[in-house]
Amino acid sequence: MKLNVENIIILQTVMKSLSQGVDPTSNIAFPDDTILNSKILQSCFSDACERKATNQKLPFHVDNTELENIQLSDTPITISKFVFSINEVYHRQDMKKLKATQITSWLTKQGYLEEIETKDRCICKIATAHGEKIGITSIKKVNSRGEEYITNMYDRDAQKFVLTHVIPQLCKLS
Repeated sequence: MKLNVENIIILQTVMKSLSQGVDPTSNIAFPDDTILNSKILQSCFSDACERKATNQKLPFHVDNTELENIQLSDTPITISKFVFSINEVYHRQDMKKLKATQITSWLTKQGYLEEIETKDRCICKIATAHGEKIGITSIKKVNSRGEEYITNMYDRDAQKFVLTHVIPQLCKLS
């Protein structure tokens, strides 16, 4: 068995069930007279499951059926707000959160965003023609100190693109 993210999650779920004296395939408690219900084995399964959880978090991962349940905003939103809403629904204690920078880096590498240097020598990302086609709009704004900055807004189509193209690719890379 290859230890990719999905298999590690399955192994942790199985170990947790076994540590509780429950058959992971049927979700039925083991009879008292079975070796799998021994306190020593339950303790070992529990320790192994906890040790993995405390040592290292798994990379962010969702499957395609879970992605279908994410609510899209009808009004354009920033990638940070969109990622926050995804993490609210799918983040688990044993899994790293999805980061907006993971998405924007992927979009930059694929030519949907590009980095530019602003007047004050800051590097920011703006939508390319490809990015605009999928629904990313770069907008200049002014902060409370009167400084200009650029923010990228993702309309419903761009959000859908992130869900159907970007996140599955990021999950494959982890």
